[in-house]
Amino acid sequence: MKNIIFLTAFFIPFLATAQLKFSGYASQQIGVEHNPFNNPSSYVFDKPEDEEEGFLELTPTSVLSRSKIYIHVRQKDKNATFGLRPKLTYDYFPSLENTNHLRGALEQYFNFKINKKWKMYERFSFVTNQRSGDAVDEDIFIIPRSYERWQGGMGAIFKINRTWSVDVGANFLKNNFLTEDELNYYKAFSVEGKLQGKFKKSNVVRRMEISSEWQQRNWFRGMEGEEDWEETATSMQYWQARWSADIMATEKLEWSPFLKAAGRNSERTSQNWWSLQAGFSTSWSTEDVSLKWSTSVAHRLHPDLKPANNEALKYVYFRNKITAEYLLKENWSLLLIVQHTQRFSSFKEETSMAFRSYRNAYAGLGLKVRF
Repeated sequence: MKNIIFLTAFFIPFLATAQLKFSGYASQQIGVEHNPFNNPSSYVFDKPEDEEEGFLELTPTSVLSRSKIYIHVRQKDKNATFGLRPKLTYDYFPSLENTNHLRGALEQYFNFKINKKWKMYERFSFVTNQRSGDAVDEDIFIIPRSYERWQGGMGAIFKINRTWSVDVGANFLKNNFLTEDELNYYKAFSVEGKLQGKFKKSNVVRRMEISSEWQQRNWFRGMEGEEDWEETATSMQYWQARWSADIMATEKLEWSPFLKAAGRNSERTSQNWWSLQAGFSTSWSTEDVSLKWSTSVAHRLHPDLKPANNEALKYVYFRNKITAEYLLKENWSLLLIVQHTQRFSSFKEETSMAFRSYRNAYAGLGLKVRF
């Protein structure tokens, strides 16, 4: 947070040269959520008589109130652009005292045009994720539920011609999990590259992008007071490659397919995995109505993790989300959101707390105002 304040103060002379522009929205929804990761201490249940511990309940459903606000402050002149994007979301569960969830983010960016071919950029962000409730047994949730994250990066964009450009950047990240009496955080460094094409509005294909990223992550864990706790650090490497495009099927209908491959390599071979994902989003809009549907399927394999029958663990994820807005009057809209995630697991042991199949679902209705 202090770094963002410093960067903002650094750019005050630039901000003072012209008028700032503000935009954003606020929304309020009432919804129902079906989520096995909410309030974990409330769904360890149905224990057999001969077992001391209960088992994970996969069907907690609860009513919630979701409040959200997003603001975009930006300043642009001939060669430079500066911006701030704060965002805040709060989920309140009246029937589950230990499940309320606060998510906040503040992003800062600065773009500077050097000449017709080259552009430089800088990014910095702070994210906080605050969940109430107990973390319970780490066999259920290995990663703590609350954290703070700081991330900064720089990069350059080279314009090849009117259509294509190349983007190369580097990022630094620190993620601190908020736990009591335990040191638990990771630091990461990543490099990324992107080839992007933006086409004329008369073309059916409006945009095409190929990107890749490699990240080195060092995870530190230990109890407070341990002098040598950093020696327990675990080193991991993440990678991903992605292709995507924006296609105008008709004047009002846009289709955006994507393909993604990703993986993780770790000193602990049981944590290695790779995945393949394919999906698309499609949007349709008129003056009064906008609809968006996104869907994807992903296959993930843990080749060295064999919880039962000496079979490598496999997951298949299906994700769907529908967002609909209906304009009531100027800047005011009726908002409907429905989303669903289903995970299928090759591990079929129904009495296990980990590696199981599960599903998340949410449906909410509310109002949205733009400003």
